[in-house]
Amino acid sequence: MIATGLSEQEKQVYDRDGLVEPGWQMPDDMLVRIQSSAERLITARSDLRPDFIPLPHVPWNDSEEAKSLAAKFLEVATDPRILDLLESVIDPDIIFWTAALFCKPPGDAMEVPWHQDGQYWPIEPAATVKQCFSVMAGRMAGSSKTPSPIMLYTLRLDSRITVSTKDLGNAFKSRPRATRVRSISSSDISTLAMAPSLHKCQKRSIALTKPDTFPVSKRGSVSMVQPIDIRVFFNFRSPYCYLVSAALFNLFNDFHANLVWRPLGGWDGRSPPERAIKKIPLTRQDVARWAKKMGIPAIPPPISTDPTRAGAVSLLAEQRGVLRQCVMRITAAAWGEGLDIGQAEVLLEVGLGAGLDKAEITAAMDDPAYLETLTTYWQEADKLGVIGVPTLVIGDQVFWGNDRIDFVRDHLYDLGLRR
Repeated sequence: MIATGLSEQEKQVYDRDGLVEPGWQMPDDMLVRIQSSAERLITARSDLRPDFIPLPHVPWNDSEEAKSLAAKFLEVATDPRILDLLESVIDPDIIFWTAALFCKPPGDAMEVPWHQDGQYWPIEPAATVKQCFSVMAGRMAGSSKTPSPIMLYTLRLDSRITVSTKDLGNAFKSRPRATRVRSISSSDISTLAMAPSLHKCQKRSIALTKPDTFPVSKRGSVSMVQPIDIRVFFNFRSPYCYLVSAALFNLFNDFHANLVWRPLGGWDGRSPPERAIKKIPLTRQDVARWAKKMGIPAIPPPISTDPTRAGAVSLLAEQRGVLRQCVMRITAAAWGEGLDIGQAEVLLEVGLGAGLDKAEITAAMDDPAYLETLTTYWQEADKLGVIGVPTLVIGDQVFWGNDRIDFVRDHLYDLGLRR
């Protein structure tokens, strides 16, 4: 069947629900090509689990196999019949900005998390459409009456209009169709055999994962997106740690990431005393400007304040599951109220407010094991090339400073880790 776009009724369903299953079905020849290409890609990309293979239309190396397979998937994505469907709901000037292949093997298939593209992709207007083509593939094994477990392949294509009307107006109105990779996202799945589904990128719409009818893995459900570790080197005596604290914890709400807490004590991660004395006037001016911009108070603690005990208490808080509350309260006490967080009575009040036990707080302040841990963390930081705080380390990428948090977010976006 030749696709000429959505019917008027289908357009109304799409506008109303943000999801439509067109009457058009993928022809047999296209179906077979996708199945064959999917099997070849799984074999070629044995370094990845088959559950999620990003960017199948982009060669992963310079081999002929990689180039050949990429061309096959790009051919599907730019098929005129596919574009006819897209042009029914968005401007005909289209960017194909990403794709992903999902293959759910029997027995240990991963979950595909629900998500809302419109919540986090910086697209304005929200004119982006995802198409999901799901096909069932399986072979007979043993007798002709006994089928082998089915492998479900889903090819997802993401497209959008070429321009943001806010930024570029009609500058590209006559531009032909383009193909460009913009990013990778964690994705949903639609089990519609041979038929595409179109999903709107709107905050009100969610593309749902249908219940998995294949055998459940003995390991249990596993998220499609594997969280990444972020080592956070932090010294409560640094005003820049105070400035970054709220944004820091928001990272772990917004991205699939594990907080690997690395508090430091004493002068570790800070300028040495002789240099710190010279920096104080400039630092206080800088912090005051930041605080004014952020709408938070900036009252420096006494110069003699030692952050070591605070670091030790934060290790206790991490063990008790109240790290965020504790860190926010300690930094606020030090830099929002100007209190000496090295004093036992200050830390007791802060720790109690975060939900910690009084006796445990008292013991943690000078616990030799905690204090040794702080020293070990500075040794770890030094080996990684950390020269200041706050510093976030993600793999081989090191982000130093409160003003680098946006770069951290960009990096996590690029890794496809947005929740």
